[in-house]
Amino acid sequence: MLGTRHLGVLILSFALCLCCSLESAKADIIFEEDFNGYVGNPNFPGSSNDLGGHRTIFGIPSTAQGATSDAWLAARFEFSDSGPIASDVGVLRYGTGAPGGPYGNPAGRVDDDAGLVIQLDLSGFTDVELAFDWRTFATESNDRLAVAYYVGDDLGSPGSAYDWFNDPALGGGSMSGSDPNGQANPWYLANWNEVFRGNSPNSFQQETGIALSEAGGNSIYLAFWLDNGDHDLGKIDNIVVSGTPVNPVPEPSSWALMTIGTLFVVATTKRRRRRVT
Repeated sequence: MLGTRHLGVLILSFALCLCCSLESAKADIIFEEDFNGYVGNPNFPGSSNDLGGHRTIFGIPSTAQGATSDAWLAARFEFSDSGPIASDVGVLRYGTGAPGGPYGNPAGRVDDDAGLVIQLDLSGFTDVELAFDWRTFATESNDRLAVAYYVGDDLGSPGSAYDWFNDPALGGGSMSGSDPNGQANPWYLANWNEVFRGNSPNSFQQETGIALSEAGGNSIYLAFWLDNGDHDLGKIDNIVVSGTPVNPVPEPSSWALMTIGTLFVVATTKRRRRRVT
């Protein structure tokens, strides 16, 4: 039968292990983007005659064009109404909510069935989740901001634009040229996991805790695109992808607790041996 001291040692050891486990199971931020590369720049480049008076840096976002990451690419998911992909994505000077000071609060911009896409390496992570702010602007009732991800690493490279809708290798030949139903091609429907779809033309919304259930441990492409709509747009901001490390490293506080517990066990054991001898 265990003595009181032995029982105390076991309880303390269990509590220390539990504490270490809880601390090391915290989710880590894998990727974040707030498009604030030009937040303090009074000479924000781009068109001053964009929709709604927004000034936009058109093209694929980069650290030289208002983003905080150089890993973005762009793609078309449906039939284009007008213009190249580079004219349908970019960084808005005034994006999230009311302008924050004289320079506004920038956000990502998507338009005309085109989207901003980021490739992420999620190996070593599980329970991956997505959070972001969004709204649409001047959209019609059937326009939607869509968010989806593709598991794989074979679709494209940062800094490039891709017409995935018309690519014959991706089933582009199976759709009509005018895309009358506003539907992405079967390749998108069969291979992308759509996790969000919404329309909010009057105000920003915040989404949190969106599970990317098949993404953990894989390389993925995460896309934000406007389904339907030309001369209107979707805005995205404050994107955060987080996940739980598969083999977490205990934090310094956990190591300290573990050391104290080990020393306690050793000291108690030595004391007992002295009494026995």
